Amino acid sequence: MVARAIVASGLHPALGVQHSNQYNGLCLANDVMEPFRPWVDLRVYQLALDHPELVVNQVTKQPFLKLLGESVRWGKQTMPLMVASHYLMADIKRAFDDKNQKIIYPEWLE
Repeated sequence: MVARAIVASGLHPALGVQHSNQYNGLCLANDVMEPFRPWVDLRVYQLALDHPELVVNQVTKQPFLKLLGESVRWGKQTMPLMVASHYLMADIKRAFDDKNQKIIYPEWLE
């Protein structure tokens, strides 16, 4: 999702800000998705609690796919995370030219 939003914004996913590695084609994607990591970690934790003998398969991957369509708050609007990722990338792209540009990350609605 993040890499697609980066490419759609016209930026290159391999040119990172904090991450840099000549063998990693998604350095910028890694930078951008770091703040989303706790959301995914919570899903993994919940799965582990619900399924002590956790096996990664099509069923256990479903909560992660559903995360993309979950509603988040971006600014004063509510929208699916996948849509908010495109707004986020627009902010990041503007921030490369305007150091005063605020980057707003989506907020998780519980």
